[in-house]
Amino acid sequence: MLTVILTGVILFFSACGMGWIVTLLSETVWIVLIFMFLGKMEYEKEIQKKAK
Repeated sequence: MLTVILTGVILFFSACGMGWIVTLLSETVWIVLIFMFLGKMEYEKEIQKKAK
C-alpha cells in the first residue's frame, strides 16, 4: 500500500515538473528505511541480551 502511494506521489510531482521533490522524497525514504533496519537490529540484540 505504501509503495502505491509513494509511486503516485512520485508520478504526480514528475508530471508537474518538480523533479527535485522526487529526488528529496526518495532520499528521505531511503534514510528512513536504513534507520528502521538498524533500529530493528538493535532491538533484537537487546532482546537476546535480556534472554541470557
